[in-house]
This record gives sequence, C-alpha cells and structure tokens, in this order.
Amino acid sequence: MKDDIIRRFSMYFPSIHKRAVEMHYNKYMTLFVRTDDGQAFIYDDLDHCIRKLPDNKDEMTEDEFKREFAHRLRRLMRVKGVTQEILAERTELSQAAISRYISGSRIPNLYAIDKIARALR
Repeated sequence: MKDDIIRRFSMYFPSIHKRAVEMHYNKYMTLFVRTDDGQAFIYDDLDHCIRKLPDNKDEMTEDEFKREFAHRLRRLMRVKGVTQEILAERTELSQAAISRYISGSRIPNLYAIDKIARALR
C-alpha cells in the first residue's frame, strides 16, 4: 500500500516528488513529505490533495488553524461516512454551523469540538 501511495503522489505532484528528501507514510493514507528547501507537505491519498504545512508548527496563524481544522474534519467525516446533516443531528449543532466549520470560515468553540469528537468517535 505504501508503494502505491508514493506512486500516486509522484504522479499527481511530480515537481514536489522530485524535490523530496524525506517521506513518511502513516496508516491514515497520508504521506508526510519534506523537500530539499525544508518545506513540509502532507499528501492525502484519499482525496489526492496536498497541503503545505506551516513553517512553524508551534505557531499557526488563525487562518492556518481554520484551514487545518476544516480539512481534518472533512476527511474524518468522509472516512466515517458522516454527512453534515448526520453530524448536526448527532451533535445538536446546526447544520449551518457544521458547514462553516467544514468550509474553514469559523472555528468551533471547545464545547462544539467536544461534541464533534464524541459524534465521530
């Protein structure tokens, strides 16, 4: 499986693959890639997409956090087969609120994050 993911990564993102100096696969069908200039990326084989990781992982901006949270929530919902409507029902949050979290336009408060985590367990 690891070889297949690396092959697809090289097919979809050849320029980044050529510059890769470090790659680590994990069981969640993602591949961590570091390039020769020190940039770090995560390739998501489920969606065949790539995203650049923040330069300083300990100091994400609010926008970077919104994007990262939205991406992880969308991915987890997809893996679990949960729609926005189902998640809204399980969490008792509005479907509009779930939509804003998934789009990255809003960050949920801790209470909402707890509800989402329990619903997607």
